[in-house]
Amino acid sequence: MEVPIKNISKILIIRLSAIGDVIRVIPSMESIRIAYPNAQIDWVVEKKACDVISGHPALNQCIVFERCSNITLSIKNFLSLCREIKKNQYDLVIDFHGILKSGLISFFSKAPYRYSFAPPRAQELSYLFANHRIALLQSDILSRVEENFILANAVGAKRIEDWIGMIIPIEIEEEIKNLLQKLCETNKKLIVIHPPVERPEKQWPTEHFAKLADFLIADGRFEVLFTWGPGQLEVIKQITKQMQYPVLVTPPLPTLKHLASLITHSSVFISGDTGPMHLAWLLHQPAICIFGGTNPQQHAPQGPPFRTLYKGPIPFPPRMSLSQAQEALRKISPEEVFKSVLELTK
Repeated sequence: MEVPIKNISKILIIRLSAIGDVIRVIPSMESIRIAYPNAQIDWVVEKKACDVISGHPALNQCIVFERCSNITLSIKNFLSLCREIKKNQYDLVIDFHGILKSGLISFFSKAPYRYSFAPPRAQELSYLFANHRIALLQSDILSRVEENFILANAVGAKRIEDWIGMIIPIEIEEEIKNLLQKLCETNKKLIVIHPPVERPEKQWPTEHFAKLADFLIADGRFEVLFTWGPGQLEVIKQITKQMQYPVLVTPPLPTLKHLASLITHSSVFISGDTGPMHLAWLLHQPAICIFGGTNPQQHAPQGPPFRTLYKGPIPFPPRMSLSQAQEALRKISPEEVFKSVLELTK
């Protein structure tokens, strides 16, 4: 490693989106803070994911990139962002994202030390804008968290096993406690289920979610609560129509911190490969993770509080069709997930 630690006073982390990917950089960011206790550490992130890192004690500043559907305005915002970053005069920039946009941000910073992954992990020629490129062994299939730690290690940070994760304000904790008191009238164990995902190759069948929730409610020991995000309520309605028993559904939650607080009150959290799943991992909350069209070796949480269910081909193929992914998801039965809940709540 060639970075002179004593000369690094300003550090910029780049990971713009998505929510789950931003979450999986947080432990590496905390390890960088440990390595550079006196440095200013900023993070540039898109607005939809900034709630995950805002207020984190290891960060000095969260710089938000306002991406919008209007291309002209989006370019204008991007150039304004680059000017702001250049003005900040960073000594070290670490590009955890590895796309053209993040590479350009790194380049325009004019930082003397600009780190990124080497290809193929870095894409869209983003690595050309870095002057230090960190290669990953192609023979290894690593989790995204491990990959991020490798990049952090290249700038002098060491892997950590525990992390702060997310700071949830007291007022949000109180809001969620009050919400749960209104929704849940029993002392049963709370099982929080987040059925919707953003892509069809990750979506466990709605009828499976319906049967699982019915199993849990019929058991008598569990309270079941469905959560959902913007534009996802229709999925919840599809599930509840197929159920035998009434089930609890959250109202719209205003922020990701509200969802995080809710997850911390659950005995088990259940979802597919989506942002809230990674949120449960960040919070060390027991979770059951249902996988289909994405590789669990790369994307599933690791550790004893987590159960990963996957019934697709092994090894995971270089490409999986939508029909293959949906078939793999269908093979994961509600009975199997219910059994995993029982194992985690012993």
